[in-house]
Amino acid sequence: MKISLLCPTRKRPTFMKELWESAHLNSHFKEDIELIFYIDSDDIESIKMCESLGPNVHAIIDERGDGNLSVMWNRCYEKSSADIVMHCGDDIRFRTPLWDQVVLDEFDKYKDKIVLIYGSDGVRKDDLATHSFLHKNWVETVGYFLPPYFSSDMNDYWLTTVARNIQRLVKVNIYTEHLHPAVGKYELDITHQERIERGARDNVRSLYDSKKNERDMDCKKLLKFIEEYNG
Repeated sequence: MKISLLCPTRKRPTFMKELWESAHLNSHFKEDIELIFYIDSDDIESIKMCESLGPNVHAIIDERGDGNLSVMWNRCYEKSSADIVMHCGDDIRFRTPLWDQVVLDEFDKYKDKIVLIYGSDGVRKDDLATHSFLHKNWVETVGYFLPPYFSSDMNDYWLTTVARNIQRLVKVNIYTEHLHPAVGKYELDITHQERIERGARDNVRSLYDSKKNERDMDCKKLLKFIEEYNG
């Protein structure tokens, strides 16, 4: 099974390079790892960087819209070719050798593949799977990779809540370091500032709260799939 890392990015070409190098260098099945970026068409430096990173790195390039990150991740999913996909960010660094083998071995424990897998990010504890892995069975069952609503944050809360509610939230022993300003690992750059502004503009936390019925429906769909798959 291939693994696709799905990643919107903006004006961080060096981060793009470091993300790919850490993922590829520390993987076991190097030819089975791909990276799909979403890049705004006005972000010329990021486009050039993507083109330089080799045949397993691809991009969706489109005009800059309203900044809906959920839609960007879903567009990346549409272009991916793997059975397993990661809700990834350009500020993630893969620090564990053979991390992909660990992820694949955990998925192999579930015949139906309905499980949300994540590692330590160096920021959150076990309360939130900030950058997780899903199998396409999950995506096809609920009808989307991510709920198509959020311009900032909350996608990881959605996935974590659904996985916890169906008792399929699994942490594995990999370190996907998150270079987040909250813990002093990066500056609050313009990309972060714009994300924060969008979150305030769209009141994403209230939007998340208003969609509880849809999360409940995701749970019902996944539990039904698990039941029917396993007879």
